[in-house]
Amino acid sequence: MDQSETPHPRSLPSPPTDGITSLSYLPSTASLLLGLESSQNNRPTLLLSTSWDGRIRLHDTFQQGKIIANVSVPRDDAEAPTVAPSPVLDHCVVIRSDVTVYASCLDGRIVRYDVRSNGARVAANHPSPSHAPALKELGGTETGAKCICTVAGTDGSEWLVTGGWDGRAVVWDMGGDTLVKALEGEQVLGLIPSGGRRHTYNLRLRNFQAL
Repeated sequence: MDQSETPHPRSLPSPPTDGITSLSYLPSTASLLLGLESSQNNRPTLLLSTSWDGRIRLHDTFQQGKIIANVSVPRDDAEAPTVAPSPVLDHCVVIRSDVTVYASCLDGRIVRYDVRSNGARVAANHPSPSHAPALKELGGTETGAKCICTVAGTDGSEWLVTGGWDGRAVVWDMGGDTLVKALEGEQVLGLIPSGGRRHTYNLRLRNFQAL
């Protein structure tokens, strides 16, 4: 396409049925690991999205937007089939020998999704907050993992970090899906961040007792 040419938007098949909460392209290496055809210029083509309808979707924009994955948040055994899945709020991607997606949900669940095997499971639960009454107005409970990311240590280790309306940043061991440390912040005053204070933690410290 000529750089002066205006690209034309097109709709993708099987789009989210509710608001999109996060959207990102996977690195181009993901296509190779999954055995998918990649673009000639090796640009990323796998578009991952999470949404308020409680689903994780993966589209291949190189293959006319072909839907690669469309999975729902796993249910608890005690949940009725009629209960809608928890909204998915954020995601991050880990690429090693496989492609793994971690997603955070409104009810505090942390979902691990293995793209190759198309298997999803609840890996952890963000600790319940002691304060977040406004969250109930959104249809959730008093839990909620708003954001999620990965952090690499200087010793080669990798951690998963979740942040929620409970004012905590929680560090998880990705190898065993176990809680390593819950870092306390101040009480959350609202759901929409607009200015305000920030808390900075040095996660490169190997001794979490120092945090």
